[in-house]
Amino acid sequence: IQADRQEIAYDTAEPKSLTFSEGTTVVSGGFMCWTVEQVNLPSSAKAINDGAFSNCINLSKIQLPDGVEFIGANAFERCLALETLTIPASVQTVSADACAYGSAWVKYMGAQTVIEDTIKAQTVYGYKNSTAETAAAAQDVCFVALGDANDDGYVNNKDFARCKAYLADDLTETETVAADITGDDLVNNKDLARLKAYLADPV
Repeated sequence: IQADRQEIAYDTAEPKSLTFSEGTTVVSGGFMCWTVEQVNLPSSAKAINDGAFSNCINLSKIQLPDGVEFIGANAFERCLALETLTIPASVQTVSADACAYGSAWVKYMGAQTVIEDTIKAQTVYGYKNSTAETAAAAQDVCFVALGDANDDGYVNNKDFARCKAYLADDLTETETVAADITGDDLVNNKDLARLKAYLADPV
């Protein structure tokens, strides 16, 4: 289904995906389409407005393009199938309850993203000393540092060795999410390079 101009053809039976055309900058909401499993956003997207994908309970895959700057209140509320939501470094503000009753994990790739009010996530992944860590602590939400591949609470050379070992061995689920520093759903040499750069110059 094409979701150009934030319109959806509800006469289409049980749509499985929504695709927004290149050039769309604002995704406004209330699709509340419980059958949608995948959303394809264009690189031009700048804002995911309030309630955009609220109650899309089967949404399991969405890639927020680098360039999105704003995520509105309840944007991903009750997206029960969306296990991990990665917030690109370009995002400046995440509004209150953006992921309420939804994502078990939220990954904040930026250090200075403003997180308003409540996070409502089981686990928050982000950089040490970032606003994500501060918000998680204030709301008593589990925080895991990006780069902490061995899950010991620190980001250091041991994590570099653990990431390198991943090329020949498996990480646990928690370690895998933390080791994916670039946020591309892969653990590879790009993550090793990012971690090496971080150790030389922490965010």
